[in-house]
Amino acid sequence: MTEAEKWILGCTIIGAICGIGALVVAVISLNKKQETVISPQPLAITIVEEMHKRFASKEAFDELAKNNTARHSQLFSRIDQVEREARVEMERKFTELNDERRRTLENLNTKIDFLQKEIRDLPGKVVVDVLNAQKIGRKHD
Repeated sequence: MTEAEKWILGCTIIGAICGIGALVVAVISLNKKQETVISPQPLAITIVEEMHKRFASKEAFDELAKNNTARHSQLFSRIDQVEREARVEMERKFTELNDERRRTLENLNTKIDFLQKEIRDLPGKVVVDVLNAQKIGRKHD
């Protein structure tokens, strides 16, 4: 091997070693975790403060839920009472209307019976009235 070839081979080896070193440094820097720090961090603090202003605490929520449950129980109890009272009143009115209907039907039946009796007797009365009219007419002739 000539002197020039030795120089070329040496430079190539040195270049390869430097390239491998640079590659190792690049891989290490890429694998290293990078932390991003935002400073200051007002967003997290503001959100928590706003949540405390807008929403009730767990204790306040539980108390409100307990009060609402009690109030709903009272309302449903009152609704049941009103329904029962309305049902009793409706049954009373229905009975009253039914009694009135029964009296009206009895009254109608009495009148119908009377009219049937009058209608049965009507043909005989008509004949008697016709004969009486003829008698009265002869007297005037």
